[in-house]
Amino acid sequence: MKRSVKMNIKIVFYFIIISIVSVVVLILFVDFLGMKLRSDEKLLEKIVQNNSVLEKVEMLHSLYHDYGEKAFETREYIAISHNLEKELKTTEKSLADFSIPFPSETILSFVKANSEYSKVPPELYKIENRVQEWISSKEQFLSKLSSVSLKIVLVVFVSIGIGVLIIGKDFMRFTNYIIKNTEVLDSSINGFAVELSLPPPISEAQAVFAVLRETIKEIQFNQEVLSLEEAGTLEDIMPKIFETLNKHMNVDRAAFAFLDSFKNVIAETAVSKARETHLKEGFTTNIEKTSLQKLLDSKQNRIINDLEYYYNNVHKSKPTELLLKEGMKSSITVPVFMKGSCIGFFFVNSMKKDAFSEKEALQVTRFANLIKGISFSSYINQELIAKATRAFADLVEKKDNETGKHLTRVSLYSHLIASKLASKNRNISPKFVREMLWFSPAHDIGKVGIPDHILLKPGRLTADEFEIMKTHVTIGEKIIDNMNESLKGNIGIDFLKTAKEIIMGHHEKWDGSGYPRGLKGEEIPLAGRITAVVDVFDALTSKRSYKPAYSLEKSLKIMHSGRGSHFDPLVFDAFMESFDEVKIIYEKLRDTGKEPKAFEGIKIFNGAS
Repeated sequence: MKRSVKMNIKIVFYFIIISIVSVVVLILFVDFLGMKLRSDEKLLEKIVQNNSVLEKVEMLHSLYHDYGEKAFETREYIAISHNLEKELKTTEKSLADFSIPFPSETILSFVKANSEYSKVPPELYKIENRVQEWISSKEQFLSKLSSVSLKIVLVVFVSIGIGVLIIGKDFMRFTNYIIKNTEVLDSSINGFAVELSLPPPISEAQAVFAVLRETIKEIQFNQEVLSLEEAGTLEDIMPKIFETLNKHMNVDRAAFAFLDSFKNVIAETAVSKARETHLKEGFTTNIEKTSLQKLLDSKQNRIINDLEYYYNNVHKSKPTELLLKEGMKSSITVPVFMKGSCIGFFFVNSMKKDAFSEKEALQVTRFANLIKGISFSSYINQELIAKATRAFADLVEKKDNETGKHLTRVSLYSHLIASKLASKNRNISPKFVREMLWFSPAHDIGKVGIPDHILLKPGRLTADEFEIMKTHVTIGEKIIDNMNESLKGNIGIDFLKTAKEIIMGHHEKWDGSGYPRGLKGEEIPLAGRITAVVDVFDALTSKRSYKPAYSLEKSLKIMHSGRGSHFDPLVFDAFMESFDEVKIIYEKLRDTGKEPKAFEGIKIFNGAS
């Protein structure tokens, strides 16, 4: 049978309190009885000592002896008789309070019968004896009560001592168990395989055992997560994340989605046990069209244990519809924050309804927070590099008398075309689409190495000058190569592959007549083919030192003539299919002489959404 140290302490504590109160009450009661007995004894002694019955009887007997029968008529005899009768009644009443009989009528009869005077003293002696007997009996009772009280006090203190010993023994066993398993916990923290010892039959020890067991599981879980390799892309580590998560809970799908600076939620790598994936990488929707905004505001996880009900009765959304097609019926969603800003979401799904409790949700939240550094490190590092590259490109553009709007337009146009192509081709990943947004502004970064008299020449360049100008491509490649080598040495990931492809390919032409390598068709990297279209479009619609800004109609007419010769037909067609969105960007960011705030008021349009 399990014991409880806490309960035993409570029992002994209350027993001690009750016992002390009882002992105090008992002592006070005995003391009160003693005081009462002493008071009664004094009172009885006073009654007996102050008794003048015998004296009055002798006075009456003396009068009778002197006057005979005439004594009865004398005033003195009558007065003494009256006082005697009154005193006898008073004494009888006083002794009656102590249950001691006093025969006042008998004594009066003896007095009235002259020959019976001699019987009065013996009767009074009997009364004195009764009083002494009463006092003696009460003293004996008080003595017995005191003895019993002492025994009770001893029993109480012995019981308290036994209780304290039992508690002390259990407490020592509990303390030793805690000390022993603290060492086990320390070994677990240090990465050793451990096994908890079984607890003694004490409820607190068994509760500690349960907590320690869960704690060690969590420590082992954390160690497994932290042992995941940090190097590599999200695509590389996601299967390991899924495998680790499934060791500790039953999960059928896990996925990440990034939240970009335009509040678009972009589905990234997912791992699923479903036969077919419907919510694919690259699916993009604005967060305002989803219920995820609430999680952003509350910074709390969310459990949905019936996705079908949620879809039909709470919020209909395309992502939930696609998850239902995959057979998913429950979900946990965790917003992932870094330095106070949400960078994305971690999703876990099950093919069962009511699959998740608050416990699993907390575990997934903790898991997401543990792996966010691993899973998002590639993304964050690449974003930081992209920002640094963009800042460098901004400086180059300012040297070339361009405004920052040119880079912003090229970035958004490139992202728009890449998104449109990705919606038709699963081989184009969200990572590539994102990198087009980030790195396309670096297409002319090599102009930093072009002499100012050529770069800033107000008119058309000579043939020789143009040959020098063309070297900005290879200069840009060398800049990116140097950056990439340094990054690969420190981080081990090729972050700038797409950036290099943008630079090396944006002046190549589909028919092979471009520069610097004369690449043809699909020999030209897709990133370069996309940038070639948007760079020419932006150049045509912008004012240059050697030409005015052309209208959209004239620009498109010129570009149409280059479809299949200058431009990849598929890329150009994707550009034209997205032209309504292109015009919105153009109108928002056309050159006015004012520098734009970064992407202010522009949303990314994604054909996958």
